[in-house]
Amino acid sequence: MRQVFDLVRHSGVLERLPSNEHRPGPKGFPFRTVLIGLILSQYMGKSANINDAWETLFFALSPGSKALLDVPDVDLHIREGATREEIDRVAHHQYATSKRVYRSWASMTRRLDPAPHDRRKRLSLSEAKKIRRKWNALANQDTVRNLEAIAQDLILAPVMASYRRGDFARWPGHIAVDDTPVPVWGKEPDYHQDRASLEITAGMYVKGGTQKKSGPSSKAAASTNTGTRRGTANKPVPRKTKSGQERKAKAPEKREFRYAMMAAFPGHGHGDLAGAYPAVCLGMILHTPGTEPGPAALRAIQPAFE
Repeated sequence: MRQVFDLVRHSGVLERLPSNEHRPGPKGFPFRTVLIGLILSQYMGKSANINDAWETLFFALSPGSKALLDVPDVDLHIREGATREEIDRVAHHQYATSKRVYRSWASMTRRLDPAPHDRRKRLSLSEAKKIRRKWNALANQDTVRNLEAIAQDLILAPVMASYRRGDFARWPGHIAVDDTPVPVWGKEPDYHQDRASLEITAGMYVKGGTQKKSGPSSKAAASTNTGTRRGTANKPVPRKTKSGQERKAKAPEKREFRYAMMAAFPGHGHGDLAGAYPAVCLGMILHTPGTEPGPAALRAIQPAFE
């Protein structure tokens, strides 16, 4: 826990979080506590769900670790053979502490969100369009870029620790980028019932198929669509004469409702350097598929370049 705590503290993320002033109602936890709880939950093999973060903070940490994160050292376990009154008392403490974690998480994300709204409510297509416009509005770009910077800082924190140890000594400094689809939790919009997706900033991601040539030269002629929408990259030169039997139709493009993730990785142009340094993520920009992949790639590269 101390190692994760130090990585987050030195990453610069905590300075990017909004202020945590007290609001009316039960007091929440510091934003850094909830954030580190989420990271610990994922690191320990659970998930980044907020309920798992609460379980990690109250059930998986030592008293010293709890004190470091300002988490009360209370026993929330229900012992075997406990009476009804004891079970009710512990259950009440469990509910109260979990609500404090949820409250802090909601307060933090609301202040980081350029278009706050109830994400548990299915909006109409027109309502969702307004929120999507706010995410892309020039006036909210600083807020969106701050969210991206938080993700970038968390990604680069362990990379920089590895870099300082000399693990990247043979890395020539080349950076490769790749845009890949990311599954979403919500379903895609329902245009018949005028219901938008809960994932308002997601969209349709188009995946190209592979092209293969039939006949004796199929091994040499096989090629892959390398990400272009029309599949023009690396197309084999067609023969002058070709029968209908020999023609191989291009695999249909697959449309999926996804986010797009522009990720940056250490790259090289020589095979003998493969495995000479860690193949880790250097930057990540989550964006709507088809929207400005070029600028997204530059933003993914920039922190690692600096």
